[in-house]
Amino acid sequence: MRSWLILTGLLILSAKLYSNQGTDLPAIRQLTTQQGLADNRVKFFFQDHNGLIWLNTRNGLQRYDGTRFFTLSYDPQEPLRSLPSSIMNFGITEDAQQYIWAVTEHEGPVRFTTGSGELISFTQQLKQKEFKRSHTIVHTSRERILMSTVGGLMKWTPTGFIKLEDQSKRLPATDFYNLRNILEDPDGTIWISSSHGFLQLDTAGQFYSSNYNPLQKKILQQQLDISTSLIDRDGSIWFSCWNINEQKGRSLYRYDSRRNRLDSIWMPFSAGMQDDYFSIPNTMIQDASGNIWMSTLGGHIYVFNSDMQLLQDYTSVSLNGNHHKLESISALFSDRNGNIWISFEQGVFIIRPSAASINYSFPIQSFNFSFQHGATQIFSSPSGSIFVNNRSRGLHKWDFQKKQLQYIPQALYTGKWANYLKLLYADTNGLYINPWFTDEVLRFNESRNQFEPFIPSGKLGLLDPEGISTDSFHVFTGKHAIHLFSNKGDFIDSIVAGPGHTQITGWTVAEKSALLLIDTAAIVYRLDLLKRSLDKLVRLPLRGGSYSILKMGENWLVGTLYEGLKLITKSGTVLRSFSTHDGLLSNTVHKLSKDSLGKIWIKTPNGLNYIDTASGLHIYTTMLHDKRYHAFQDACFVGQYGAAFLMRDKLLYYPYVELKEPEKIPFVFTQIQKGNEDNTYRFEFAALDYTQQESIQYRYRLKQSGNDWIYLGNLGSLVFDQLQPGSYQLEIQYRRLNENWQENSLEHSFIIHRPFWKSWWFYALLGFVMLAPIIYSLRKEWFSKKRMERLRWQLSRDLHDDIGSTLSSIGIYSTLLESRVKDEKGKSIVQEIRQHTRDMMQNMSDIVWAIQPHNGDAEPLIRRFIKYADPILSSGNIRLDAEGALSCVSVELSMLQKRNIFLILKEAMNNSLKHGRATVFTLSCNVSKNHLSIELGDNGIGFDKSTLSRKNGLINMSERIKELRGTIQVDTAPGAGCRIRLTIPLQELPA
Repeated sequence: MRSWLILTGLLILSAKLYSNQGTDLPAIRQLTTQQGLADNRVKFFFQDHNGLIWLNTRNGLQRYDGTRFFTLSYDPQEPLRSLPSSIMNFGITEDAQQYIWAVTEHEGPVRFTTGSGELISFTQQLKQKEFKRSHTIVHTSRERILMSTVGGLMKWTPTGFIKLEDQSKRLPATDFYNLRNILEDPDGTIWISSSHGFLQLDTAGQFYSSNYNPLQKKILQQQLDISTSLIDRDGSIWFSCWNINEQKGRSLYRYDSRRNRLDSIWMPFSAGMQDDYFSIPNTMIQDASGNIWMSTLGGHIYVFNSDMQLLQDYTSVSLNGNHHKLESISALFSDRNGNIWISFEQGVFIIRPSAASINYSFPIQSFNFSFQHGATQIFSSPSGSIFVNNRSRGLHKWDFQKKQLQYIPQALYTGKWANYLKLLYADTNGLYINPWFTDEVLRFNESRNQFEPFIPSGKLGLLDPEGISTDSFHVFTGKHAIHLFSNKGDFIDSIVAGPGHTQITGWTVAEKSALLLIDTAAIVYRLDLLKRSLDKLVRLPLRGGSYSILKMGENWLVGTLYEGLKLITKSGTVLRSFSTHDGLLSNTVHKLSKDSLGKIWIKTPNGLNYIDTASGLHIYTTMLHDKRYHAFQDACFVGQYGAAFLMRDKLLYYPYVELKEPEKIPFVFTQIQKGNEDNTYRFEFAALDYTQQESIQYRYRLKQSGNDWIYLGNLGSLVFDQLQPGSYQLEIQYRRLNENWQENSLEHSFIIHRPFWKSWWFYALLGFVMLAPIIYSLRKEWFSKKRMERLRWQLSRDLHDDIGSTLSSIGIYSTLLESRVKDEKGKSIVQEIRQHTRDMMQNMSDIVWAIQPHNGDAEPLIRRFIKYADPILSSGNIRLDAEGALSCVSVELSMLQKRNIFLILKEAMNNSLKHGRATVFTLSCNVSKNHLSIELGDNGIGFDKSTLSRKNGLINMSERIKELRGTIQVDTAPGAGCRIRLTIPLQELPA
């Protein structure tokens, strides 16, 4: 009895909070220079209005969207996008116009415009070096930009930065030296930490410090070298300092400004660290659950609750089984989703919100149970009670009211092994227990608080069984058989579980009277307890081994020995795999359990994960993560109460921390860039899930074109360079892997302009360029032709007016002379002169007509010939038949063509008149595409063609037709008349 009293006393819950010193902080992601960080040591984090993360590093200012880094750094070759210094300091902020402000270490602040990419440095404006050595820059609720510097507090104005002065002149200048953090409380009061305490600036513009403290504010009485500080959500100021106090230690302070109360606690440094430089607190944040996180230079992260009680001391970060010791921590940050960002020598580590959600823990002190594998179990009943069973010390119940374990004696099974019990399962009727080395099953009736028999010896026939219950049946399994019992403990039936070489490794309740089982060969069975049938459903595409299975909606969640966690359909298709990359502490899953709140717990060798199905399929990590943790039947989950964990040397209980409903992931354009060509656009976008970015998928469509959605995978960028000209509206959506597409889509309207080489004005210009030489040539030719026409007109007028009038005078004179000459011989000479004059006048008239420009058609040529020939032929009793020529189509003829054709016609007419003895002279013409054909002839006596060479008239006609590059064909014979065919090409000939 004495031992049980000692045990009970040792198991009383401590009123103090438990601190698990030296534990690992489980991380989800690691970012280093290999992923694009400018430097592994980040000095400061900031999240803008879109949710994008900005980072200050030793190699520039960066923006991170979960996938890509955008970097601004020192680059003298690109001054418009270059920082004045590569080394950034601790401050980043965003103002109301969405400008990003950041401070460098020695060159003052810079301002970056995210839309245009404009970067402005204020180095030249700040003349004094002490103002360029800036520490922090903030945007206050009154829309002021304030910056702390070595030389004082600076304020941004439209004309530049100015120093805020103490107008009352009550504070010494030293109070404005070495300013650090700038904080703003809910009342709008500004608090500035420094190397000699705090400086206060109220909303009226009045400064206060330890040198002027009329309201006796306790925080101003502390002239400490402030190393880090923050204002929590309640408006309290937390801070710590560089210097050591009189007791050779450091403290954490909390100041309630409204109650003017200052509280402090000792910092829990390890032995020998309190005097060390590396024990100095250097950064502080508040997480989503309200806890305060504080880091030290030497590599500790302490977590305090709002009552300044220490919850946790972390000295390392673990990721995928690798442990990274915290060294030289440079920055902490809590984003809007509660993720914790930690930066130290080995890069940036991102911690999932639930992994950082630490609350009160009520430990049980060490006691003399045997904690070897399987020797101690913890179970929870549907009522919410926690039972602890030890195979040498018996069954105990956790009394929540008394906060202690109570021993529950049993008298049904007596003897040496009476307390060697194995907990099998629990239902609303109680706990079912198998005494060691027996096949009996006892039941502990919780309502009656007593043991009662259930299955007597010899009925079960199994040693070390496993059990489960449904509404109507109790099911026990051995290596290859399944035994069914009623709720009263009566035997019903036995079913062979599977082939002889396999063994059932996991089971779960599928329906009211049906179970799902999985064996070592990864074969899933359905056991219908009413029909007593065991149906093989599917063999899963897994390697084999030990499996656990749990029903999740219409699918199955399967834990494997080596391959992590699988979400599988009833047909065996793997919908999704979970591994250490998704937050699992190990790819070995020992057991899956579901508590009364619907959370699914995953036991691994390295600790516990869970899935909160209400928040989607995300792997969360408990606050418990210890190498000493043992994962076989060593945890129970007590609905709304929390969870109990069995350690190798102790038992711990943690109440649930209520999970916040996760915020909808911000979805933003990170860059919209128009290319050098008008029809080229580049879009970059990101759904800002910083812990599971690889599970984000995208799709897009162009709305107005009626296109279907186009899947992009996890590619967060688009380039359009082949779109037809027109107006477009782009829509982009995202989803997490195997989830529905989210409704908060991105939209952007843009116009693709027609390329200039396809525009009408370009075609017009090109046509003009191509036609210009032709137009110039035609114009030149037209002017040349006009000039020639003017010359021809001038020549025809000169011939007609001068030579024509002279010949007319000669004709008149010859007539007068003929009447006076009496000598016959003289008369014949005068008559010959008069005839030659008439012939010359006729020929000149033909020449004048031929060179006149308006007579350049074939039809006027024919008409003139008819007018000329008709009276001459009539005088010789020859009829002119020219009806076939009057229908001649007008064609353009040159002066040479007109002259030669007319002379040929005259020569043919004269030959017919003088030698042909004809009665009819015919003339016809025809115009084809490229030639003018003229036929003329008579019905006279003809002649012998062999004498053609001796006929001067025909020889002249042949010479004239050659000048026109045409042909002449003579068809004649004695007594058959004569016909002549002229063929003249219509190409242009010299005039």
